Amino acid sequence: KEEPTVGSLQEELKELKMALELFQTRHEQDMQEVREELKEERRKRMSLQEEVISLKARK
Repeated sequence: KEEPTVGSLQEELKELKMALELFQTRHEQDMQEVREELKEERRKRMSLQEEVISLKARK
């Protein structure tokens, strides 16, 4: 097996950096989506809690 050259190692490093940046971007997008879903679930929960309180008050 031949030894890698400096040029081939630099090219591999460049590719790995690009892949890492892509993963970081995707991760940030995924996390933003999760945060938005959590906000929506909180809104739904608050709405349901208000509805339950309203229904209990009618009794």
